Amino acid sequence: MNLLLDTNIVLNVIRAKDFAGIVNFINPSNAQLYLSVVSEAELKSIALRNNWGVNRRALLDSFLEEVNIIEVNQLYVNIYA
Repeated sequence: MNLLLDTNIVLNVIRAKDFAGIVNFINPSNAQLYLSVVSEAELKSIALRNNWGVNRRALLDSFLEEVNIIEVNQLYVNIYA
């Protein structure tokens, strides 16, 4: 099974005190994780606007390196609609 994460899920994972525990909870089978490029942009914007510190930014960057980023194109928009 693959998991497509939304922005709010990733925000809660990054904000959690037990980062690894939360990741294991939402993904116990170590499935492939996916994130849309829109969510990636939202997360980076939130981090910038809220002046996230070095540690939280490092967690976000590390998380983003581990997920597969999905580009949004017209095909996906049509499927969604």
